[in-house]
Amino acid sequence: MSYFEVATSYPYFYYKNSADQDQGNSTVFAFDTKVYDNGNTATNGNTVISNRFNAPQKGLYFINVTVSIINQSSPSSDPFKWGIYQTNSANTAIYSTVVYDEWESQVTTGIEYNKSLSSIFFMNSGDKIYVSRETTGSGTIQTLSANRCHFSGYLICPFS
Repeated sequence: MSYFEVATSYPYFYYKNSADQDQGNSTVFAFDTKVYDNGNTATNGNTVISNRFNAPQKGLYFINVTVSIINQSSPSSDPFKWGIYQTNSANTAIYSTVVYDEWESQVTTGIEYNKSLSSIFFMNSGDKIYVSRETTGSGTIQTLSANRCHFSGYLICPFS
């Protein structure tokens, strides 16, 4: 298989956010600006719909997320987790592949914190990947910084 065949047939995507976004309890992060997206002819080439990557084919996918979050209150009073979540085509959670990152140690408000998560996911066609925040405290707002949050991925190895 030539480079051109791989570049035009394997799904890959890269989205970012275009404006500050306040995040409440159990919020799916919004990545509203497409930088590139290839691989799903059923949706005019877009694999990210409603802020979720939709696997167009079965295989191993590399997924990466980078976020820049500004604390609006002390995380010690409002601890939260954020991570990459996978669901099947029926939107049933697949918990064995969830990646969490605790931010409880960040105690300064008004400071921007940068985090990245990457993982490899086995996905069937129609499975979805999204980034979400889960609050275990009072639900005080955290802000995603404009143009500093990125959601990307690509098919590593297809399976039949």
